[in-house]
Amino acid sequence: MKSARDFLRGRGFEPEPQQKDQANRLQLRRVKLKVGRTQSILDLPQRIRLDWDRGRVNVALSITPNVKSSGSFVLSGMSTVSSNSKKLRAHGELMTAIANSLELLLSQQLPPAKASVDWLKVETEIDHKAVRYKKMRAWKILLAVALLFIVPVVICILVLVLMPKH
Repeated sequence: MKSARDFLRGRGFEPEPQQKDQANRLQLRRVKLKVGRTQSILDLPQRIRLDWDRGRVNVALSITPNVKSSGSFVLSGMSTVSSNSKKLRAHGELMTAIANSLELLLSQQLPPAKASVDWLKVETEIDHKAVRYKKMRAWKILLAVALLFIVPVVICILVLVLMPKH
């Protein structure tokens, strides 16, 4: 339990307060920003719950999708992600990577650095997509502003040029 807690704390998760009768349960969350203000999937609120029962560990993961994403995704026991929304696929991949990293840490007893390789890879891909999205959005805004200024100027010039002279 301590290794899972330390592993997840090292990745930005904080333990939630729990009742005394839940000694075999660990609940953590990672919240960076409010859902409506996020710039990346990595900023969305995430929760993890681990339950220990006679040598067996049950893992539950959740992520709050951002307002722009609609739909749902399902993670099966075989770590496959099916989603009815392309936007939510990355959410599912992140949750799967976290679950797989926990499995490598707890069942195969890999060191945290090796157990989190896939998790880090997924987070890096998500971060790169967010940076590309921000750049594309900036270019779109710049183009829209440029068109708002250029089109009226061109129209004015055409009107002046084509206007009959007295």
